[in-house]
Amino acid sequence: MTGRFFTRLTRKNQPPTGSGVWGDSAVGLNYVSAAGLYRDIFTGQRIRAERSGAGAELPLAQVFTHLPMALLEPVNE
Repeated sequence: MTGRFFTRLTRKNQPPTGSGVWGDSAVGLNYVSAAGLYRDIFTGQRIRAERSGAGAELPLAQVFTHLPMALLEPVNE
């Protein structure tokens, strides 16, 4: 996962990471079964996708905490 067209979100030479940039933005996942814990392969950070309506949501401020990209894999709880 990576952001697109995010160069306007920050000042020049600042990375587009963290809650100051992404706020409460989230990416929707189509299935309720997508809710659960994910691990970013690059950083080892664990991120929880919460149920939302007929699917689940991943909070972008958490996904992009350290880098403006993430490779997520599901983690058994």
